[in-house]
Amino acid sequence: MSLFDDIRDATARVSDAADDVHIDDDALGDYADTLIEEHADGDPEAWPAPRLDPDHHLLDAGDRTVAYLVLLETINFGSGYFPWVQPRDGLTGYSMVADALREYIETHGVPDPADLAELDTDSVARVFDQEIEHDSRRKLMTSFATAWRELGEHLVDEWDGSYVALVEAADGSAETFVDLLGDMSLFRDVVMYRNIEVPFYKRAQLAASDFYAAFDGQGPGGFDDIDELTAFADNRLPHVLRMDGILDYSEPLADHVDGRKFVRAGTAREIEIRASTIQAVEALVDALRDRGADVSPREVDNVLWHRGQQDRYRVRPAHLTQTVFY
Repeated sequence: MSLFDDIRDATARVSDAADDVHIDDDALGDYADTLIEEHADGDPEAWPAPRLDPDHHLLDAGDRTVAYLVLLETINFGSGYFPWVQPRDGLTGYSMVADALREYIETHGVPDPADLAELDTDSVARVFDQEIEHDSRRKLMTSFATAWRELGEHLVDEWDGSYVALVEAADGSAETFVDLLGDMSLFRDVVMYRNIEVPFYKRAQLAASDFYAAFDGQGPGGFDDIDELTAFADNRLPHVLRMDGILDYSEPLADHVDGRKFVRAGTAREIEIRASTIQAVEALVDALRDRGADVSPREVDNVLWHRGQQDRYRVRPAHLTQTVFY
């Protein structure tokens, strides 16, 4: 079995045993029709492919883009902190992080991995224009600094200080790339649910997807097994699926999430939300394929993630979890 098979198997076992999160299988067919109508102009063969926004990402810059993406994916977390992050040029959350890092590299060049290993919280906060008197901002910038220090040390110790060498070692395999990133602790997204070991590897999988999108499936993003990726279990996808009637939360969990109380990372509820999200997307992929859409989980994930940026999804909060994994 591949790593992706392990993720699917473990999350299916969690979803089947879940107490607080359930998938409404009866709603999947109509929902697939809705997604085709709203996101593919009614043509299942016109399903949109994931793309990175050239306004906020450093693209078409060769090895600099490789380094940029490795740096970005290493700190691609913080959804549970973003409500308190200061906007930058009108941007918040992930877009702010991606854009600030792009601007930093365009102005100062790619950070030397040896220098990354020495970064502190204040230095990282300056990159993202964050004042860190606020507790959540300080925690996020400290976690970013920790992640980049680990990356710098790993690149120096294992890859002769080369961003490119790390990516090239994947040798055209998304699974290998996920494994390579998983050598770093802040990518090692594996938890225990009762007696089940549950790998998610959300950020490592998303890194493979983003490389594929940035390089149009060529060169550093030329992963032959890209369609084997699962959905990327974060907090936006389950929110969209809940709002759209695919995921159903128990009353205690619904009250907890709607009350903007933190869902602690690694708890049964948090794992059930993430596992059920992956399984709901798997079922949705099947429903879409039945309707003629040649789609993969990463492509469905992309549509759901962008769907979640619409105003109608702001009337109820997504679950808040402060974690380094999403």
